[in-house]
Amino acid sequence: MNVSDMNTTGFNVPERVLDLGNQQVHKARIDMAERFFGRIDIGGFRLVYDLGEAALKDAVLKVAIDDDGIAQNKQEANPMFEPYYNELLVPVLASHPEGLWLIQKRVIPYYRHVPKPNKGELARFKRRVAPIAKLFRMDLKDMTANHNLGLIDGKLLIFDYGMSQQFVDQYYTRQRARW
Repeated sequence: MNVSDMNTTGFNVPERVLDLGNQQVHKARIDMAERFFGRIDIGGFRLVYDLGEAALKDAVLKVAIDDDGIAQNKQEANPMFEPYYNELLVPVLASHPEGLWLIQKRVIPYYRHVPKPNKGELARFKRRVAPIAKLFRMDLKDMTANHNLGLIDGKLLIFDYGMSQQFVDQYYTRQRARW
């Protein structure tokens, strides 16, 4: 994969991450990520890794574990979100064009942060997010759930915003139809 084919913001993507893009089978990609990177979290459709390099200590790698994870990576890497980076959303630094992985700034998860932002600050944050959630057909409650929030330099941001209504319609509606 050529770096010029990827969505990057001048970010130097490690060679091992680029190699993940050559693994088209989900299991092979996950096995490779497990071998080279330290897992720090797991979501429903993606695994999150520490890149393990001093120069990249402020970034994490999100690897899709299935087609749903690919869709979430594509959603988060969509350029439509760029105007909201660092104000409401944690920026994506680089992403695979097919959504196999993305690199995002590292946060301190809200649920691990002490002290927590006060309720007034959280309410103001939700009011700021509401128009964005409506614009992109996203669930405000999900976007601002504690497990999707984190802090960078003391600033509250959303680090998991891959769940749009379009995603729900495309993936969950399809799954319900199979049941």
